[in-house]
Amino acid sequence: GGDDTAAILDNVFYCDSGMDGVNTMGLLMDKEKRPVFLKENQEALLIQYKKAKGMQEEKDQLLETLPRRKVGFRHHEVPAEGYGIQKVEFKLHKLSLDRKSLYSLNWKFGKKSSWIQKGVTIDQLQRLEKEWIEKAEQNHWIIPKARFGLFPAQADGDEVIFYESEKKDKELGRLNFDLCIGKGRKDKFSVGQYFHSVESGQLDAIGLQITTAGVGVEAGVKSFKEQNESESALYLQGLSDRVAEDMAEYIHQLVRTRAGYKKENRGQRYSPGYPALTNLKGNHIIWNALGAEDLGVTLTDANEFFPPSTTAAVICFHKDAGYS
Repeated sequence: GGDDTAAILDNVFYCDSGMDGVNTMGLLMDKEKRPVFLKENQEALLIQYKKAKGMQEEKDQLLETLPRRKVGFRHHEVPAEGYGIQKVEFKLHKLSLDRKSLYSLNWKFGKKSSWIQKGVTIDQLQRLEKEWIEKAEQNHWIIPKARFGLFPAQADGDEVIFYESEKKDKELGRLNFDLCIGKGRKDKFSVGQYFHSVESGQLDAIGLQITTAGVGVEAGVKSFKEQNESESALYLQGLSDRVAEDMAEYIHQLVRTRAGYKKENRGQRYSPGYPALTNLKGNHIIWNALGAEDLGVTLTDANEFFPPSTTAAVICFHKDAGYS
């Protein structure tokens, strides 16, 4: 419907939880309550639309009027070594996982303070983790893999061009970074500003990485769902997602070390589809540059990864680079 608010449907619902979904279905099944419920839902959607549109208009106005951030390179050191592409594969049981996020978010047990009410203990969750790691390894559902590399790079406006490691004049791809509003709404910037520009004549460096929990998880999850074992499907999918996310952090550290920053926490990571790099085409650009097809990872027409438990990111090594 574009800006035609009269075209907003009344039968589109956003449910924050499974219980919200159950309650929504209950009201829709009630013939007496349904008309009022649909009208109220349409009004709520209209309010959200107007709020979002107002926020976007405000953002557009700020991006049009705010001054560009000035970025200095006086103390910026470009990595002198570590260029090229690497592929790694890990044993699942040897990975260090973020247990707090696995239990609370991926497995949906919620905050630790609520575990007692749910009759769950930390020992039970740790045993569950051990059980599913063993199952995932024995059945080859999860095989953690990654491909990463360090490439020469330069900025061309808000785009960052990266080149072959051996032939520094051969362009491999371009990533287009978004204009962002700075902290305190004092200025605007793009991550591209944190790379030496083409005009400067100096080469910079960019890190690229892809991590995946492997292609086997999809078959496992599908099998559980076909057998109506939704809880098992949740545990396997949740573990798979956690592996991909935590591997991304570990590979980030490897790239940082290869770039010569082992003792320095330098190198901001940005993923396509998120602030600063919102265009999902970035996934395909990274995938293509790393030659990641041998990981078993493919892309949909919408530039989303399959299997879903896959992440991609770029790394900027300027010490002042951030999200705001």
